[in-house]
Amino acid sequence: PLWIHSATIWNDTGVMSSLLLAAACALLLRRTGRRSVFVIGFLALCYAQAAKQTAILAAIPLFYILCDAFFNSGHRHGHWPKILMLATTLLICSLTSVYILSSVGVEKYTKWPTIAVWDLAAVSVTKQKSLIPSAILNFKDDSETESLNRIKEAFNPAVNGPLARAANFFPEPEYRQELFDAWLALPLDYPVSYFGHRSRVFTRLLGIGTDQIQLAFEHRIIDNDMGLKLLNQDKQILNKAIQWLSLSTNTFIYRPWFYMAVLILILIWKAIRLKQNNSFGSRFLVCMGLSGLLYVSPLLILAPATDFRYNLWMVACSAVMIFFITRSRSTL
Repeated sequence: PLWIHSATIWNDTGVMSSLLLAAACALLLRRTGRRSVFVIGFLALCYAQAAKQTAILAAIPLFYILCDAFFNSGHRHGHWPKILMLATTLLICSLTSVYILSSVGVEKYTKWPTIAVWDLAAVSVTKQKSLIPSAILNFKDDSETESLNRIKEAFNPAVNGPLARAANFFPEPEYRQELFDAWLALPLDYPVSYFGHRSRVFTRLLGIGTDQIQLAFEHRIIDNDMGLKLLNQDKQILNKAIQWLSLSTNTFIYRPWFYMAVLILILIWKAIRLKQNNSFGSRFLVCMGLSGLLYVSPLLILAPATDFRYNLWMVACSAVMIFFITRSRSTL
């Protein structure tokens, strides 16, 4: 499943690979003692945090286990000042990575307005009143009833893309504060509608109560400025792969809740056994489980859509944990 889910061309795959590299560096560092491996894992965490905000929390357990392997210290407290110093360095390097990515032409846009517009539209549909600031709407001269009807037509509970027909996802700076204030007021003014919408998004994101998995994989490479495209001789292979992947979407392979359930069970089991067997291997598996959960937990409030790709790192953590607990004890 780890490699099947890589059939998507988004930064989620790159972030998953970077976090996986950091985890692998922790294992290799523990086994070989090569300090250069720590640097590689450290840089991998810097890139992951710079490329995607949800990786910030997920990187914390990985950073801990990387430092654990680096100092070969277990839970001895003498190295905590050094770990805090390295954590500060990690934060600085991550911020520097954001600047470096921007300087080489990597385009990043502020995603919170997209989430805000989607949340406001969802509550607007529920409460039968337009809550999106008029300055953000694409039809400013319409009456409130007409605006609400246009929002209803554009609103999709699974994805936010269609809402671009009704509202501006990239408002001018002078309108962003008004949008931000309206967004923050939702959980206070309409808590039932807001959290109801958010819970439906999160359960759909996990594949619970739905047969349609949103954007499970990519069918093609979208036209791009770099001219990247599939070679003609690859199309036959691609069609067979797409046919197989399409069949797989109806199985547990594309059900994130399955991986979350497995991850939580293994995490609880290892956390309980940690008191009896405080080995590096046990700590590694606990950190992998925590990293996977911390990756998806912010999506309860901040998921901009229900795309499957937002679960990639949690799925990877589950796959790695399953792999290691089915191996011999000497593996770790």
